Parts: sequence; structure tokens; C-alpha cells
Amino acid sequence: MPPQFYTALVHLGFENFYVVADQNQQIDFHNNSSRQEIQDCLCIDTGDVIELRCNFRNTRAVARLAQEFYTGDPASPPPALPALPAGSAHAAQKPALFAYGANEQQGFDNVIARILKTSDTNPKKLIGIITPTAQVRKRYYDHLHSVDVVLDNGRPRIMTYQNRSDLGQLFFNTGGIMVINAQSCKGLEFDAVFIADIDKFSCWPRIQDQVKNLFYVMGARAMDRIILLKEAGRQCQVEQILPTDSTILERL
Repeated sequence: MPPQFYTALVHLGFENFYVVADQNQQIDFHNNSSRQEIQDCLCIDTGDVIELRCNFRNTRAVARLAQEFYTGDPASPPPALPALPAGSAHAAQKPALFAYGANEQQGFDNVIARILKTSDTNPKKLIGIITPTAQVRKRYYDHLHSVDVVLDNGRPRIMTYQNRSDLGQLFFNTGGIMVINAQSCKGLEFDAVFIADIDKFSCWPRIQDQVKNLFYVMGARAMDRIILLKEAGRQCQVEQILPTDSTILERL
């Protein structure tokens, strides 16, 4: 919330405040307050600030990728990486960037079929598809309903969020696939996340930190698995902020 929100609460006579916030999860830099601004508005002593330093959401591989997009704000350091899991099972869950062919039938539809089959392997898992624009969101949502694919458990529940009227159709306590715009992903979590069509995100030098922060937020939505998707052969400005280390992000 903006600083004026907290100032208004003080003027309304509220005295006791409990604020839970992560400064690194900001998307709208113009309307959000910093942690220091919240402390100043509410006269919170530094000793009353509790810093959570452990990551309880992501696997180590997901957290390591998200950390690549950390912009370095000293007021809110990222949480420590989760412990490395025993054995080599974590290697199969390495974050990946997959470039699919431009041909609708052979490229994009295969991506949709793979997402549907991923859901089919464990219907109780919730998969998030995070898209750069409303047009991309609609394309994925429509194709998830129409692509012909053989599934053992039938087509999963497919949900999307366009406006407030869709809220009653969103279910987070059951499996399925949810397609949402990047600006709507803050605060959500999924078992697996596909960040769709990263070649359609702008990443000019003057907004690079904002884009990094957005990818930090999107990446941190995934608990177990994250896959980035792009159309092969298209210029992708986001490539300049992606890690080149294949142990962090595998390119397929």
C-alpha cells in the first residue's frame, strides 16, 4: 500500500499495527511504500521489526533462480536458500527455458499438450501459467480447452482471472491450471509455474530493475518447479537478465 494509506490509519485513530510485507515483492513501484516508509508513518522502532530469513515456499532450485533477479535492496535482503535436498532428485527439477517453434500445430500446441500432461500426472497439483499480456493469457486459456490430447484423468480444471467477476471461479485448494497476467500473480503460490512467452516482456535498460523485480516475484510463486517459455527465433529482451549458468537455468 502507498505511504498515505498508513498515514490515514493513524489520523483515523488506530494505534496498534501488525504489517507483514516483503519489499522485494513489489510490482508497482509508484504506488507501493518501502519498509522504511511504513516504519516512519507508523513510528515503528527498528527493534520491533522481525526479519524472516528462511525460505519456506520454494525448493532450492527455484529459490536459486529467483535470487538471480534480486535487485539488491539492502533494506530487505532475500531469504536464505533452502537446504539442498538429499540425493540427486533435485536435479530433475532444475528450472528450464524452453524455446518452442512458431508453428501453431507443431510448436505451441505441443507446449499446451505438455502442460496438460504435467497436470495429468498429478491432478492434485496446482499449475500457474503467468503471462505478459491479456492477449497471451487468452491464447493459453483458449488452447488449454481446445488442444486435442489424451489424458488419463480427463481435462483438468482450467481457470483464469480477468477481472473481479472471475474471483468466484478461482480455487487454490484443489488441483488444476490457472492462467493469470503477471500483474495479478503477487501473493499467490503454485506447485509449478510456467512463465509464458518471455519474449513478449519489454526489458529496456531504464526499466531493467523493475523487470528483474517482476521476474523475482513471478519466479517465487513456484514451490517445486518453474519453466520459462519463449517462441524460438524471436528477439527476447529478457535474455539479458537471465542467468547463463546452466546449473541455475537449463536451456532446452
